[in-house]
Amino acid sequence: MTSWNANSTTATASWQNVFTTDHPLYYEVSVRLEDGDGDIVQWQETTDRDIDIELKTEKIPETGATLEFSVRAINHAGYFETVSANLFVPGYM
Repeated sequence: MTSWNANSTTATASWQNVFTTDHPLYYEVSVRLEDGDGDIVQWQETTDRDIDIELKTEKIPETGATLEFSVRAINHAGYFETVSANLFVPGYM
């Protein structure tokens, strides 16, 4: 699930209940602008099941931008699964 808070210019992604296992997982999270203008977050490791990213408004074009979130869940044996989601962020003038 992804969401946008315009007041704080914060993008949020949550993968609570996306990956099912009886074993502990850790996650690698990557976030980038869809137009390929570089990574905002590049494979950050975490055990959390969500991430908040505060964006600087100058990074967002006036027409808006789509953020691409990728989350890779990895177990201690090294097996992994990746899910992705997009979030449109409106532009600022």
